[in-house]
Order: sequence, then C-alpha cells, then structure tokens
Amino acid sequence: MSVGYSSPFAQNAQTNVKPSTGGPETMAIRLTVVSGKQLKAMDIRSSDPYVIVSVGIEQRKTKTVMKNLNPTWGDSFEFYN
Repeated sequence: MSVGYSSPFAQNAQTNVKPSTGGPETMAIRLTVVSGKQLKAMDIRSSDPYVIVSVGIEQRKTKTVMKNLNPTWGDSFEFYN
C-alpha cells in the first residue's frame, strides 16, 4: 500500500502495524478529510462538494456539503492492506 500525499497534519496521522498470525504484517492508515477553502463554483455561484479518497484499490467518499464553497467535513476513513 502506498500513499503519495504529505500533509501539515502528518503529526496527527495514525499508522498501526500489527503482526498477523502466520501471514504478512497488517497495516492500517486513518485519514481525515478536514475542509476545503475557496473551491471553484461548479453551479451558479455555489457547489455541492465532496471528496473521494483512494488508497490502493479502495475508495471512500465524504458526505456532500450542499451549496458551500468552503466546506468542512471532518470525515475519517480507515484503510487496511
């Protein structure tokens, strides 16, 4: 599993490596989508933004924030290998 993103919030990232019985190590990553600022209006003077997060072949989607160009999500996702 590889993630090609560096964040100023990296000190808050949680990565856990747990040994698995008889197999390879299991890795978990928790990613939190915090907010967006000054997004481009895709509708008339507004947008209904959401974020799709991909790690490897797994994808997760935040909730949609209706009519907001400066959305706040606070959605957390966990990915495992």
